[in-house]
Amino acid sequence: MKAVLALLLLLSGCAGGVVTASAECPGSSFSQHPRHARYDALLTEYCTTARAPGCIVMVDRPGEPLWAGSRGLADLSTGAPMCIDTPLRVGSVSKTYVAAMIMKLIDEGKLERQTTLAAALPSVVGRIPSTELITLEHLLGHRSGVLNPESQDLFAQTDYFDRPDQLIPLTLEQRFERYVYDRPLLFPPGSARRYSNPGYDLLGLVAARTQDASLQQTLERLILSPLQLNNTSFLNRDGAGIPRGYVDTAEGRLIDVTTSDKANVNELSPSGGLVATAGDVRAFWRALFSGAVVSQASLDFMKSDTGNGLFLEKADGVTFAYGHQGALIGESTWALYFPAEDAVVVLSLNTSGTSSDVPFARRLLE
Repeated sequence: MKAVLALLLLLSGCAGGVVTASAECPGSSFSQHPRHARYDALLTEYCTTARAPGCIVMVDRPGEPLWAGSRGLADLSTGAPMCIDTPLRVGSVSKTYVAAMIMKLIDEGKLERQTTLAAALPSVVGRIPSTELITLEHLLGHRSGVLNPESQDLFAQTDYFDRPDQLIPLTLEQRFERYVYDRPLLFPPGSARRYSNPGYDLLGLVAARTQDASLQQTLERLILSPLQLNNTSFLNRDGAGIPRGYVDTAEGRLIDVTTSDKANVNELSPSGGLVATAGDVRAFWRALFSGAVVSQASLDFMKSDTGNGLFLEKADGVTFAYGHQGALIGESTWALYFPAEDAVVVLSLNTSGTSSDVPFARRLLE
């Protein structure tokens, strides 16, 4: 979907120019960090190469203090700086939180991986095919067959470009009515793998129903409160200070696509609606891979080759990192755990990510 919208936006005209200026942010300085000079130089390179108005890099590795840095602007129209504590629309990084909530409920005996969608969420029986065959494990591994409108429905893609203001106020249920309900599955459950945002929306609804609470309350009970993460929420899509999203044109000019970014994920969308600071994302990632969120068996399942709430980054067939990208039209956030280094890296841009993001994260750890 991002490619389609970017192309349409490029054809529609634009305004603005590439911004390389940076601004001072309040808070802690990392200038005394033993690797500050190297990390700071790489941060500048990353932001410049990505042609991003603003960017954030955070590095958490054993044997040295946490390092974080930011460059540039969160909002070109106001000149607001991008700071390390700026709240971010983290997009599909939300899916790892949802997977962790489901696995935690499985650890507690309240659900099972083979629990069917029909049993876990009776309200969708008759609206989504084969709910008696789709299991939570299928949904976690994107093997349910439930379509992904953002990439598989031209009607949805056109809506995000032509009518974003009309989509923003729609509830998750209204979006399901518009794009998901009464549509055929792409394949029989378990027979193939296709990325599905609605699949993770369904998992979020299952978690909330199991807890007899709202999505946000469920997140707070299972993850935020135990880890004391105070800057993470599904309720802050329009909060103050969230960076604007931008698309960079071939001419080096920038289009503000924030309205389409906000239309792309519903405020209460489990699949991509989370807002969090880079610091909170880093803390969650560290806790998850330290065994402080789910059991070792559940973490091993999340890390398995099917990728249940995680992307497996590989070289020569060997996994070197577990992570997830949140890729909106004009914003990108990566969270990555590198087991060999026991390191966590968080990257964020207020423009589209690039294929060099993960290689850049690896360079930070050299």
